[in-house]
Amino acid sequence: EICTRLQGLPLAIELAAAQIATRSISEILHQLRHNLVELKSRQRALSPKHRSLRAALQGCFDELDPELLTFIGQLACFWGGFTLLAAEAVTKHPRSEEYVAELVQRSLLNAQIDGQQTRYEFLESVRQIAQEQLTPAQLQETVDQHQVYFLGLVADVDEDQLLTLDPLDEEQLNINAAFQRPNPQMPLYWQARIGAIRHAYLRGSYATGLRHVRESQLELEEVPSLSLKRDWIVSALE
Repeated sequence: EICTRLQGLPLAIELAAAQIATRSISEILHQLRHNLVELKSRQRALSPKHRSLRAALQGCFDELDPELLTFIGQLACFWGGFTLLAAEAVTKHPRSEEYVAELVQRSLLNAQIDGQQTRYEFLESVRQIAQEQLTPAQLQETVDQHQVYFLGLVADVDEDQLLTLDPLDEEQLNINAAFQRPNPQMPLYWQARIGAIRHAYLRGSYATGLRHVRESQLELEEVPSLSLKRDWIVSALE
């Protein structure tokens, strides 16, 4: 489980293994669940660059210009990977394709090309440092744009057009993140809840569908229109 959490990074595994003299396996794992990049070794024989995971990765970030640092910080707001289309929509950067390719070349992003659409993913340790590159205002703006994009994606689900279901299959973590900040006064929020319920039921994920029903049921009194409330009821009963 520790090796999986460290995603097979040799230095990270070495740093974790070095702690076995003073910490139990459970204690090491507990630390990794909260913060990967602060993994350190007290061995003075190691070079400063190899004494912590943060130090080893920081050099890669120091080579990036300020605009690219902001861009990688925006990408760190995705969960479970993203497509180029999503990166363009959320970052709103005109050079998104060029910057994503550069980050892949620098090994700060991994490209998964085995599906219909190429998906890009961070190693979790890289993502943690990338998140630190945004100011609070930039972070809030990016999270807002992420939410609007993925709520819109779910809202477009049409049970008569099965192709509208496909983009959601790989985006469940991003969709869950978009629902973490409910806004029941916004019509898009309810359209997305309805789409998520329909997608889950059509894919046979009944537990996920029921979760969406239960979470949004608590906010039914705030539905901004009767038509949306009717559509929600119909989807929930399906």
